[in-house]
Amino acid sequence: MPDAPMPERSAALGAGAVPLGYDPAAAARHLVAVEPRLVPIVEAVGPPSYVPRGGTPFDALLRAICYQQLNGKAAATIHRRVLAALGTPEGGASDPAALLNQPEEALRACGLSRAKTAAVHDLARKTMEGTVPSLDDLHALDDEAVIRRLVLVRGVGPWTVEMLLLFTRGRLRRAPCLRPAVGRARSHAQAASRARRGVSPVPFGGGVVRLAAA
Repeated sequence: MPDAPMPERSAALGAGAVPLGYDPAAAARHLVAVEPRLVPIVEAVGPPSYVPRGGTPFDALLRAICYQQLNGKAAATIHRRVLAALGTPEGGASDPAALLNQPEEALRACGLSRAKTAAVHDLARKTMEGTVPSLDDLHALDDEAVIRRLVLVRGVGPWTVEMLLLFTRGRLRRAPCLRPAVGRARSHAQAASRARRGVSPVPFGGGVVRLAAA
């Protein structure tokens, strides 16, 4: 099962939201200082205001698996059904044991494929075994240690874990810019740049990393 990006925020991951660790206005000023081409975008949308979702690693990965290869509306419906089957309160944390006790037929009835059902069962099992860390344990692990542990879960790859670190835990130094989805976006941006005379190509790969670190 291929990796999928983690889509927009869900109320089910609202517990334990993580505050931003930086000043958004200062970040916007820095962005336009190191890359003037961002000036129109920053002027149009303002400084960054995203607040990390928070929630447990188990809930974040459960949601990520539900969303793989699906559009947002269909995935959100399936995710809500799974949480309802587990008895997860709105904005609360799900119980891995409750998921592990759900038979395959019940999870398939929620809309999960056979492969995703196997993946979420494996996620629950590895959470109970301690491979997937608790929220408290996650705080003590660096990014690479988190990635090494979470990719052991069926259906979870580095992209999914990096999205968890970035959008759920607010670890801003993750730069998954070498992944295929970002490569496709880069190709579209390059085509748009070439269509406008005098605009230099958009950086990619190491160039994006260096620009982000500037």
